[in-house]
Amino acid sequence: MSQSTLNQPQVSPLSQPEVLLTIQGVSAQAGVQSSFIYERMKAKQFPKSIRVGGRALWLQSEVQAWIQDQVSKNRQIQPDG
Repeated sequence: MSQSTLNQPQVSPLSQPEVLLTIQGVSAQAGVQSSFIYERMKAKQFPKSIRVGGRALWLQSEVQAWIQDQVSKNRQIQPDG
């Protein structure tokens, strides 16, 4: 087995590559302003960004999980009807 084969990440043929979002992308997907995102990040209530090339980027999967969590929490406290 070659050295380059050993260093390649193993990805399932069915898995999707992770998508990175800018603050504008996060804001659009979450439906909130960037100030809300940064406030929640500071309070540890929103996924942290990662730094890539000096830019703050978010993993789309983490943002989507946060959105789903908000939907679940909201539906638990709303009365039926």
